[in-house]
Amino acid sequence: MIGLCCATSALALAAAPGARAFEVVAADSRVGYAIAHTLHDVRGESRAVEGRLLLLPDGKAQAMVRIPAASFRSGDANRDAHLMEVIEGATYPHVVLKAVGPASLPERGVAALTLKAQLEFHGQKRELTVPVEVGPLPDGRWRVSSRFTISLDAFAVERPSLMFVKLPDETVIRVELVLREVPG
Repeated sequence: MIGLCCATSALALAAAPGARAFEVVAADSRVGYAIAHTLHDVRGESRAVEGRLLLLPDGKAQAMVRIPAASFRSGDANRDAHLMEVIEGATYPHVVLKAVGPASLPERGVAALTLKAQLEFHGQKRELTVPVEVGPLPDGRWRVSSRFTISLDAFAVERPSLMFVKLPDETVIRVELVLREVPG
């Protein structure tokens, strides 16, 4: 995954000649999680999403999205505080997704893409494949959507219990981003 780290570190640098740069519009974007427990489904989301996307002239995309761990809200302040304890949010304050792969922006409709990604969560970095859908919005911006599942055990998260039943290992991640092009 050395290529992924090098490719996404280029996001911090000026875009290569001919590249198109985009940024996440935080006000219109969100990342959420869902855990289906036997007794109660747990859902939360964050709207404090930041990120960038580069479309390179060779047809490849490089993306990075970062979310403060403390920004996820489930509608229950006690649950959110406990979540921060479980994921050690003070020690690992951000969730970061870096992705690379072939990409193009469709003139209309939705394009389905598959990107190689690295998710950094709870101090752990894991590689995964992320399905992505990209489509234009009427105002010239772009919508990027994804839904994938992660294992809490793979990220060394000690799963809490609810009524003596541990939360399941699988967590569904939903990503809904709106991107706007940054003038080069």
